[in-house]
Amino acid sequence: MNDVVKIINQDSSLENDTKFLVEERVKKIFKKLNRCVESNGLIDVTRLVNSFNFEIVENMGLPKLLNGIVTCDMNGNQMCINNNLSKESKRYSIAYLLSTYLLYYSKQEFFSFNHLESCEDYNAAFMARLLLIPESILRTAYSNSNGDIQYLSELFEVPSNVMEQRLKEINKFKKFALKK
Repeated sequence: MNDVVKIINQDSSLENDTKFLVEERVKKIFKKLNRCVESNGLIDVTRLVNSFNFEIVENMGLPKLLNGIVTCDMNGNQMCINNNLSKESKRYSIAYLLSTYLLYYSKQEFFSFNHLESCEDYNAAFMARLLLIPESILRTAYSNSNGDIQYLSELFEVPSNVMEQRLKEINKFKKFALKK
């Protein structure tokens, strides 16, 4: 297990985690892997995934409903991403798969996951949104864009439904509204 994974897994098991602890894990990633942050403040997901010793492979043979799969074994770590996805969906799928790995599987030498419980899926999706859409940058962009979801989605290179969910989370969990 590499040093970055060890640092991120110092927290208690996810069963006891709250959204606060997921946020803390993301802060650790940004702090430890600042080389993965681009000049605009957004994360370079390819560089991030490579930091965890994953190879990304675009695969045209995946079923349409499957965004990607992760495999880890003695031959290495690999993320296969469905080649039919948009650039934004690929970026989100990579972040989601990495989040799932970091939250639930990074302590295992061999794994393959097919199904997550709904709370695990929610936490992995939440972590992926935190990685791709940092709140501080979003607040500034939101006020400059008059809340235009399409513009924000393009700016952060995420699907619009992911952006909508992130905006809802900020309003819900932070107990105040984004200001235009």
